[in-house]
Order: sequence, then C-alpha cells, then structure tokens
Amino acid sequence: AMDPQQRLFLELSMQALQQAGYGGKYRPDNIGVFVGCGQNTYIEHFTNYQYYEELRQRLQESSWFDHLPAEDRQHLLKTLSQVLQPSEILPESAAGNEVNELAARVSHCLNLKGPSMAVSAACSSSLVALHIACESLRSGQTGMAIVGGVNLNLSPSPFTFLRKAQALSVSGTCYPFDRRANGIVLGEGAGVLIIKPLKQALADGDLIHAVIKGSAVNNDGHSQGITAPNPKGQAEAIRQAYNSCGVDPRTISYIETHGTGT
Repeated sequence: AMDPQQRLFLELSMQALQQAGYGGKYRPDNIGVFVGCGQNTYIEHFTNYQYYEELRQRLQESSWFDHLPAEDRQHLLKTLSQVLQPSEILPESAAGNEVNELAARVSHCLNLKGPSMAVSAACSSSLVALHIACESLRSGQTGMAIVGGVNLNLSPSPFTFLRKAQALSVSGTCYPFDRRANGIVLGEGAGVLIIKPLKQALADGDLIHAVIKGSAVNNDGHSQGITAPNPKGQAEAIRQAYNSCGVDPRTISYIETHGTGT
C-alpha cells in the first residue's frame, strides 16, 4: 500500500544519519526533514482499482457479457486487470501515497520533531528543499536537517504526458547545450544529505564533506510559456545566490548546470 519512493527515502535517510554518526539513540530530536519530489505515479494502481471494480460490476450486470462463454468472460476480466494493474485500497493506502508523507514517514519512524515537508518545484524540487532547509538552520528553527530528493517512474504516465508536450527526446539521448538537442530523457534516483550549521559541525567533530555558502530561489514570472525558461529570471536567481554569501563570481572555477536538452 506504500509508494516505493517513501520506503527508498526512509532507507536512505537512515543510512545518511548512520554515516554522519547520528544513527543511534543519542542524536538530537530537533531534526528537520526536507525532500524534493514532483510526482507519485504509484497511486495510479489504487485509482485503477476503482475503475476496475466499476467496470467489472457493469460487465457482470450486462446481458451481453452474461451470454459470453465463461472462458471469454474470464479472459476479458483478466485483460482488464493486466492493463489497469489494480491494487486493493487498504486503510494504509492514503498515508502510503500522499507526497507529503515522504518526509512525514521519516519524522514518524525516527521520532524527529523538526519541520517536515515535501517540496514540489519540478526539476528544482531537491535544490529548493535544500534552500528551505538552510533557511531553517539559519533561523534556529532546526538544529540539523535531512535533505534530499527521490524520483521513480512507476507508470507510463510521465512519458505519455511529456511525449504529448514534445519534451521527450525522440532519439533517446539527451544533448544539453548541443545543436542535436531534441528533448529530455527521464531518469530515476534518490539522494540524501545531512546538513547542520558549520560552527556546530566543527564543535561536534563531524566529518564535513562540503560547505553551502549561499542559495537563492525565485520564479521567472511571465515567459513564452509556463514551462519555458526566462534567462533574465535565471540570471537574477544566480545573482541573488552570489549576493547572499558574498562570493565574487570571478572566483568560481566549477559550475554544475541543469541541462535538459530541450
């Protein structure tokens, strides 16, 4: 009854805490959970269960279906089941498929009492979750945070929608910043970080992999289309990020970009 994304994010959150040295009972409880996730296609199994039950009832009440040979009736119902792949709706199905439960399940299972939320901001969901987590640390609302993202394509729906929008690569290869670019290629994955204020991490003797100096979030506003980027808006977000941490852009030697190839 539970979206596999919830299980995967819970497992990775526990692994991240263990690797950071906070997997035992002595970790603080003021830990926030911030996860980026844009979809839950697993819920379609439960939606399709309602369709399957309705179709099955209507077929069994129809005279033409009743006159079919038993073998044909069984074959038709089996075909419907194979296409719809219905899953019975259980009491746990609601909590098991709400996107917000990605974070809430981690907080519940590990008894964490900091802010707990799922962030949906399309391709930037995980980075926006990271930004919100950093703000929570700076404000003192959270002493430590579990931050990450998860995406599993568990039905054909995302591919169908993006194909209709002509966003999927027809060649099956993504070519960002290339004249051959003809669309995106969907991927799957999950990742989790443990973050806390640098001063506290140093005092606690934590193993520090990196320091987040600053971040920024904005929106393009009006553009050529609701899914079309606006270079001016993107440039402003980068400018705000530099200003937030006082970093001179001329000192940057490595840039990682989001290249969709669309």
